[in-house]
Amino acid sequence: MDIGKDEISIVKKLTPLVLIVIFAICVIWTAAYTKKVLALGYFQGGIAALNLPNGQGMSKAQDNFKKALAMDKNDTYYQALSEINILKISNLVQQIQSKQNTSQEILKEVATLTEEALKYTREAINTDPTNYYNYISEARISEVALTLQAPNAYENTRNSYMNALKYNPYSPLIYLNLARVDASQNKMTEAQRNIGAALQLKQNYLEAIFLLSQIQVSQGQIKDAITSVQVASQINNTNPLIFFQLGLLQYNDKNYQAAVDALNQAIKLDNQYANAQYFLGLSYARLNQYQDAIIQFENLTKTNPDNQEVAFILSNLRANKSPFQDAKPPIDSKPEKRKTLPIKSK
Repeated sequence: MDIGKDEISIVKKLTPLVLIVIFAICVIWTAAYTKKVLALGYFQGGIAALNLPNGQGMSKAQDNFKKALAMDKNDTYYQALSEINILKISNLVQQIQSKQNTSQEILKEVATLTEEALKYTREAINTDPTNYYNYISEARISEVALTLQAPNAYENTRNSYMNALKYNPYSPLIYLNLARVDASQNKMTEAQRNIGAALQLKQNYLEAIFLLSQIQVSQGQIKDAITSVQVASQINNTNPLIFFQLGLLQYNDKNYQAAVDALNQAIKLDNQYANAQYFLGLSYARLNQYQDAIIQFENLTKTNPDNQEVAFILSNLRANKSPFQDAKPPIDSKPEKRKTLPIKSK
């Protein structure tokens, strides 16, 4: 079929218009792409600022994240601003808990920062309601409120983690976080169930196994806790803390030779591990290996010359006495039952 002159004329008239539209689309797309690139640059600058020591770059990071957000409404940038507030809130909560500052002003500041963090997180959720990490961010804010025993904080935290599970049901981390929150409220049955779910997804999940052992200790299930930490030590045989915990549990269960073996391994991995040396010395004393016990406490007096308890125990051992014979408060004969370790870390 021949194309008529009228049709050709129409095409010629439309061609410039089509080109203009295409050009306009290209300009708009280029501008949008440029904005995204600039936003990413600000975001990366904010991350770099956060890595500065002692929180020096926090304000700069916050400014950069806000600039990124102004150019690109990305849920990641909302998350970043929320995380900045969480860091600030955590610092203030530490001051409150250590009783450095319990003024009404600091409590108001915590409330303001929490409200702002929630605003950013909810914007992130609105931007991408299918991103499970947005709900984790929301949960972390509620967790901070939970440490201050805020009303409904436990329920809010759990709900946020459950929403995260909807969009990532195969995350062992979310189940572990749920277990940690449950344990903090002494809901040990729920905590153990969530740890079980985490371990089904990741059998060698060290953090889950370690939390399980702590729950078992709190429930008086020392032998079960020993088994859990033994598994943890097989997963990671280079962590002195794991072997210290194993040794301390064995000492609690009066398995003194097993305690010696575990604590020696902890010291092998960290030869300055003072509390491991302390309980190793006590374990040797329980086995009537007084010379070995004396060596440990002599080493401790060199690194902790002002520790009166270490000096008292060493004096008793040298006199061939029980480590805590004639002990008077604040020294007691059950250091394994104390809430704090006998030697403060330096």
